[in-house]
Amino acid sequence: MHDDDNMPRGGAWDVDLRFDIPPAAHAAIEPRAAVAEFDGQGRLQLWVGSQDVFYQRDVVARRLGLDDDQITVHSHRVGGAFGGKTICTVELEAAVLSRATGRPVKVQWTRAQEFTQGFHRAPSSHRVRVRLKDGRLLHWSHRFVSAHILFTNAAMPPWLQGVSRFVGDAGVARGARLPYRAAVRDTRFALQRLPVLTGPWRGLGAGPNHFVVESVIDECARLAGQDPLDFRFAHVEDARLARVLRRVAQLAGWGRAPAGERVGRGLACGIYKDMSYAAVVAEVAVARSGEVRVLQLWCAHDCGRVINAGQVRAQCEGNLVWGLGMVLMESLDLVDGQVTARSFADAPIARWGDVPALHVELVDTGEPPTGAGETAIAAAGAAIANAIRAACGVRLIELPCRPEWLKAAAP
Repeated sequence: MHDDDNMPRGGAWDVDLRFDIPPAAHAAIEPRAAVAEFDGQGRLQLWVGSQDVFYQRDVVARRLGLDDDQITVHSHRVGGAFGGKTICTVELEAAVLSRATGRPVKVQWTRAQEFTQGFHRAPSSHRVRVRLKDGRLLHWSHRFVSAHILFTNAAMPPWLQGVSRFVGDAGVARGARLPYRAAVRDTRFALQRLPVLTGPWRGLGAGPNHFVVESVIDECARLAGQDPLDFRFAHVEDARLARVLRRVAQLAGWGRAPAGERVGRGLACGIYKDMSYAAVVAEVAVARSGEVRVLQLWCAHDCGRVINAGQVRAQCEGNLVWGLGMVLMESLDLVDGQVTARSFADAPIARWGDVPALHVELVDTGEPPTGAGETAIAAAGAAIANAIRAACGVRLIELPCRPEWLKAAAP
């Protein structure tokens, strides 16, 4: 992280906000499943839907005392994964049961098991404080605490997670670095092992961290009395980030007043894994009841040379919808460290009726390809939150948004 010990300790802060991000499920439509069968010679056939078939092979081989060449893993479509189908669960269970029974065995989790036995997005709490001078960022301090992501407690014992105190957790840090100029920038985080299982969730830390950073930048622009786009242009350090900002502003017609009462527009951008870029404009309507309706999302996306435009566009659209869900509906309730959700009724996700018109422009000026991945999620959530701020004056500092907050706080 960017640690600057030159941060002045005294003096008031112009912006001082705390953000709380809850755990959230991967919510794959298909629960995980695996089929295992041993033959008469002790060789194992595994049929899996996994993000890493080699990891499945290695874990099963080690736990059952098999050589790698005694296992054949057949990879199938995962039915949705988003970082959640990485460790070995049903695959090992099926293999153990098949060996014990001498018969082919299929193991499939229920939806309730997906919620209670899988790992989830790590919850995090953030404190961001900023000083401005003459309408520019002067001092930026971002402190946050999170559960582990790459050092997931779903696969690592406490002693191994303890190593992260010395080497950090790159999954937690992802997206937290401030991509804007400031005289002093200081970003640090601490890790906390939790009783609930946490690990990689789409974009890892990029979704929550960018949400916080871009929400604060939007608030700084408002405090400085500047247009959020102009404020970003005045501070942006990366030419490609400035380019996607310019393109999305053109695509959305930024600066044109949205039509309708309590309709607002918000802007956000981000750099994913220090190599791919996205900027998003959101238009939302906030009813007097506090209900939020996302009307349109525009996205400019730069992952270098585009090889399969349709696939990249689909990645962008999926990430935009995930950003919508992150802000408006997704979370998991915990009681005594245990997830209480048993169905999508308890932990809803975005539905077709929630998805607005999506406008995606792929920016390709010939740079080497860097991967579409989860880039658009770096900007989608904050753009929606900033649009809500523009529509009704409420800054979202806790997710997901609750209609009663907007109804009570909005004029």
